[in-house]
Amino acid sequence: MKILFCHNFYSQRGGEDSVAQKEMELLRQAGHTVIPFLRDSALIADYSPWKKLCAFLGGFYNWKTAHALSDIIDKEKPDVAHVHNVFPLLSPTIYIVLHVKGVPIVQTVHNFRFFCPNGLLFCHGKPCERKFGQTMLKCVSRRCLRNSRFYTLWYSLILRFHYMLGTFKKIDCIIALNKFSARLYRRAGYATVCAKPNSSDASPDPEARCEDYFLFVGRFSQEKGVMTMLKAALGLNIPVKMIGNGPLDEEVAAYMKENPNPNVTFLGYQPPDVCNYYMARALVTVFPSECYENCPVTVIDSLRLGTPVLASRIGGLPALLPPDVGWLFTPGNVEELRERISSLYASREEIKAMRDHVAGYGEKEFSKEANLAHLKEIYEYVIAKKKGGNPLLLSCMLDDEL
Repeated sequence: MKILFCHNFYSQRGGEDSVAQKEMELLRQAGHTVIPFLRDSALIADYSPWKKLCAFLGGFYNWKTAHALSDIIDKEKPDVAHVHNVFPLLSPTIYIVLHVKGVPIVQTVHNFRFFCPNGLLFCHGKPCERKFGQTMLKCVSRRCLRNSRFYTLWYSLILRFHYMLGTFKKIDCIIALNKFSARLYRRAGYATVCAKPNSSDASPDPEARCEDYFLFVGRFSQEKGVMTMLKAALGLNIPVKMIGNGPLDEEVAAYMKENPNPNVTFLGYQPPDVCNYYMARALVTVFPSECYENCPVTVIDSLRLGTPVLASRIGGLPALLPPDVGWLFTPGNVEELRERISSLYASREEIKAMRDHVAGYGEKEFSKEANLAHLKEIYEYVIAKKKGGNPLLLSCMLDDEL
């Protein structure tokens, strides 16, 4: 199968970029021909003022991208296009070109950027309360994107422009990463929506021995709940390791200076293999996110490694964590998180006995083989549908009863 793979890398690499790269490699290893059509936002910093203006306007319709994509389609004749991120350099332009050329379009949505300027449905410290169908004027007034009315207005106008053109309706299948996100996209008017999690690259370490510490791995930012984690750890005589950095580095440092806690160890930013090393040896991975999470790599890697997860009851996290592999608490509730950590630490021998079961669940749900099978099924579905056929419903399709 020939797969045209489209992705706009972020200026600061993140989980979405990693997932896109891994899926390209996974498809190649399975014998498919992958045709990359990629852009990198990190290059914008070196653009001339004129080129930056062109990139800014190209968010509405990028003629250069349209011509380049059209040439690739004519030359390669792909069977299907799989799109991850299009903003800002690819732009929604590519959906129009792909549709005109008759190429079936599969879109993986890692966030809520098709109806939320910042993509997180999280603004000013809490999940967004804007209702579907409302205009984005409230988003502009609240400066939801980069804390800027200008950038929020720019992005909102791009979305409005493409809503008017019907651009996003040209997508043949949306892949959401959990049923919660899939329902939101269904409510937003997308007809064919699947719920398929990412796969994990983590491999259980036979040399790993569980140690009695709790582990936080993530960005030091408000939406990831890093301050909730630190406040919950205060007063507990329980080892906690923290991996990551981010915009709250100074706030974290100031809090620790005012509230010294010898039980908390900061390990800074670490590459994935080092994160996995610590996750494989942690008693529990704590994921205290306060925004609508989709399929965080930290959670699925931890499960794959056999380490259970204590996470916020928000977004897609409950669907990833049945009771026999993890636990949930109320987002932002410091006291509840502290009580959970204390209770779990007291039951650490029982938790260690869970590890084989947790690893088995992680293998079943988040293996590369399961991901590849779902992708193949989805591709074949949209190809058959584009040709006018009546294919069987997808096993991961969100139906009206979910």
